[in-house]
Amino acid sequence: MIGREWPVNTAYFAYIEGIHHNPIHWKDPLKFNPDRFMESEPQKNTFLMFGGGVRICPGRKLALVTMKCIVSFIYRNMDISLVDMDAPLKLTNDFVNACTELNIRVKQRAAHSKV
Repeated sequence: MIGREWPVNTAYFAYIEGIHHNPIHWKDPLKFNPDRFMESEPQKNTFLMFGGGVRICPGRKLALVTMKCIVSFIYRNMDISLVDMDAPLKLTNDFVNACTELNIRVKQRAAHSKV
């Protein structure tokens, strides 16, 4: 910042949790709702999945393409459902939000016959 001196070896961190849970940009910011990204593209600097600026993750495009391929492969070949739809999510909120327990039922889909 202009007009300030910072001690040597000062660490700087983006307050990602505050950015991701800002009620100015997100409706129900504390609610787990992945569908919010289907409604519209997030505003610039309101969702920092891969960082930003000149130090943005160089592998972000490969990661996104890989995730789409893996998820589509899994859902094409498996039936996945929650064991208990009413069970609360068990989350930790450290530097990154993480689900610590999610009980799911995974079943191989029957092979489709070729026509």
